[in-house]
Amino acid sequence: MSVGRLLFIAMATSACSSAPADRLSYERSWEVFAGLDNGASLHVALSAGNRGLRRGEGEIHWAYLPAKGAGLTFHERHPPELVEAVPNADAWTIGQTRWESVEDGLRIGIRTRGALEGRFVVQGFAPPTDPTTFEADSKHRSIALSHPHAAISGAWTAGSASEIVKGRAVVLQAGGHADGTRSADDIVIHLMASDASLTVVKNGDDVVGWLTEGGLTQTLDDLHIDRDEDETTLRSDKHALLARVVPRSGPLERTEFASAFGPERWIAETVGGPLSRSMWSSNTQLHLGQRALPVRALVLDGYGRSIKTGLGPSR
Repeated sequence: MSVGRLLFIAMATSACSSAPADRLSYERSWEVFAGLDNGASLHVALSAGNRGLRRGEGEIHWAYLPAKGAGLTFHERHPPELVEAVPNADAWTIGQTRWESVEDGLRIGIRTRGALEGRFVVQGFAPPTDPTTFEADSKHRSIALSHPHAAISGAWTAGSASEIVKGRAVVLQAGGHADGTRSADDIVIHLMASDASLTVVKNGDDVVGWLTEGGLTQTLDDLHIDRDEDETTLRSDKHALLARVVPRSGPLERTEFASAFGPERWIAETVGGPLSRSMWSSNTQLHLGQRALPVRALVLDGYGRSIKTGLGPSR
């Protein structure tokens, strides 16, 4: 592994010291967001932590949104005995899925009980960012981009369906409080072009943006997000940045599970159930001064009401 990646892991680990790995609320995660050459969008997430009374459980989330037609979502949870995910390690294993850091990139092999299989290589083109910490009600969560601008290649199969994967990607790493404060206005936005990437994370009242150009990443401290029914606008006056993102098609509805195994999961699902989220994509332009770059946008939208009870955050 490169020196840069080692430093990144050390910084990310130390940034999460306010939520030690032995706390019941602690969780760490890796996420890949990809805009593919065939017009599809892909989100793969691995997480491990202590959401409940059994520590060390692991989860795999998968969402695939094609350019046309219905999307595919998948979720699998594994008990601690099938999880190897040390916070500062360069390789994780959750069930039969493996996520491994290599020189300036990642190798990901997915194999699940639900007949979903895939192999991917993520090759980064920019150094990692420093971690940014979100805090709400004394709950801390640190987020950084381990690969702010990257290429992804590979393939996946699920039953009779299969796809070649090739396109642009960004990789997000987080650690800290497992749930934090969930809001209907939370949003994660990735804009991916051939030579630039923009990632925006809104958590509660906090907003952070990272802009990568020419292999260098800047943190945008004046980023504004304006939303109406049909359009999301991103603007930074200091960096002469503007982007308007409109959903290209219907969103892919997916779930966020808030609990673990056994009695505590039953209680959580009985009281609230999993919350809904939506993933959608767009083809748009990223304006940087006088330049207008065509970009693929991938958006993971805010938390909606509980799928079971109708309770929870809503706009």
